[in-house]
Amino acid sequence: MNLSEDTRRTELWGQLSRVVDLRSSQDQVLWSIFGFFGATNAVLLSAMFASGDFPKNLWIQIVLVVAGCGVSIVWHFIQLRALGHIKRHEALMASIELALQVQPDLAISGQINQSLVREHVGKGIPARVLIAGFGWGALALWLSVGAVCIAHNLGYI
Repeated sequence: MNLSEDTRRTELWGQLSRVVDLRSSQDQVLWSIFGFFGATNAVLLSAMFASGDFPKNLWIQIVLVVAGCGVSIVWHFIQLRALGHIKRHEALMASIELALQVQPDLAISGQINQSLVREHVGKGIPARVLIAGFGWGALALWLSVGAVCIAHNLGYI
């Protein structure tokens, strides 16, 4: 290995360290987004049923349902963006580890070290799938609340 190859490997190790830090940071951002939007939906739902019944004013019902739908759609797309950054960081980690010729059983990347992922993480539904679906699930909830509001106001309930 010559000096330029040593320099290149040192730079790659530094880059790998930075990408691992970025991935960890983005994971915290993802869960913060999840907590924030989950709490926002809970507050809106609480406002909808604060008295134990629907608000008497139809416009309040409409505003709360539209706000809930809007928040849910925004939530979904922000979550997808954060998940996209995580996937990008993981792909970059794998590329750097391949360039460094890290042994697969010692790799940080789940794409390279698949046996440890299967052994420790690969059971059940991945959190990414659940997180990505929560925005649409919340939207379905708000559409259901809207339908119930309409039925209630028309006297069906």
